[in-house]
Amino acid sequence: MRKGIDGHDRKLVAAECPNIHVTLEYDEEGKQQVILNGKNVNGFIRTEEVGNMASATSVYPVVRTKLVELQRKLAESTDVIMDGRDIGTCVLPNAQVKIYLTASSKTRAQRRYDELTAKGVFCDFDEIEKDIIDRDYRDMHRETSPLKQAEDAVLVDSSEMNIDQVVEAIRSIYEPYVLNTAVTSEYYVPTVEEFRARITRTLERYPYIVALKDGQIIGYIYASPLSPRHAYSWAAETSIYIRQNMRRTGAGSRLYKALSAICMKQHVLNLYARIAFADPEDEFLVNASARFHQAIGFSKAAEFHRGIP
Repeated sequence: MRKGIDGHDRKLVAAECPNIHVTLEYDEEGKQQVILNGKNVNGFIRTEEVGNMASATSVYPVVRTKLVELQRKLAESTDVIMDGRDIGTCVLPNAQVKIYLTASSKTRAQRRYDELTAKGVFCDFDEIEKDIIDRDYRDMHRETSPLKQAEDAVLVDSSEMNIDQVVEAIRSIYEPYVLNTAVTSEYYVPTVEEFRARITRTLERYPYIVALKDGQIIGYIYASPLSPRHAYSWAAETSIYIRQNMRRTGAGSRLYKALSAICMKQHVLNLYARIAFADPEDEFLVNASARFHQAIGFSKAAEFHRGIP
C-alpha cells in the first residue's frame, strides 16, 4: 500500500511478494511489535484499509504461498498465539491448540467501531459491517485456503459474551460443586478475578476447553500438571465440570475427546483424574464421576483412604 500498488493488479502484487520480510520484536514493556522490512507497522495492520487490502489480495495463490511461508517461519522461531483465517487448516495444521473463534457480523462490527472511535478514528458502523460481511464471503469462497473451521478446532461463539461474561459462565458451572458437594476440595467459591487467573495460568501450558449449546457454556475441561518434577511432563491431571442440568448429554465425553487430542499433540501421553469417592454415597458426595470416567476408558490406578488418627 505504501508503494501505491493496486490490490487488484495481480502481476504487481505477485512481483512484490519476494521483497516482503516480516519479523516479531518486543519493546521494553514486553509488547509485541510487527516489523515489516525493518519498519514497525503495529499502528497500521489493524486499520480498515489494511484489512480490506489483505482480504482482496489474499485470494491470489502467490500471496497465500508467501503468507504461509512467513507465518510458518514465525512459528518455528518462537512460541506464538497466531490468529488468522486459515491458521488451523493450512498454516499450522498440527498446532497444539486450535480455537475457531467467531461472532455475528453485527457484534464484530460494534467491537471494531468501538476500537476505532476510541482511537479517535471517524468511521461508519454500517460500512464496517458491510466490509465484514463482504470479507467473510470472499474468504469462505476463495479457491486457495478458504476460511473454515478445522475438524479438531474448538468452536467458541462470543457474539453475546465479553471476556468477563465468559469467565462468569464457567465459574457458575463450578459454583454448585463447591457449595453443594465435596468433590472440589474447596470451601469457598472463587471470585471472577480468581477464576480468570486460574484459566490464564492453565493456558500457559495446557488446554482449557468449554462446551457450548445454543451459544451457552454448559461445561468445561482442562489439564494441569500431575507433578512439578520433569519426569512427569508426559502426564497431566484432568478436571471436568458439566452444568448439572446438562449431564448425560454426551458433553463430557466430547470434552474429553477434544482434550485428549490436544494433549497428545503436546506429547502428554497419560491423563489422570483424581476423584473423590464415597462409600457409602451421601448428599454431598456420589460416585457418578468415577462411573463416568470408567465408562469412557479410565481404569483405577490407585485408591487412597483417609487415615485414622
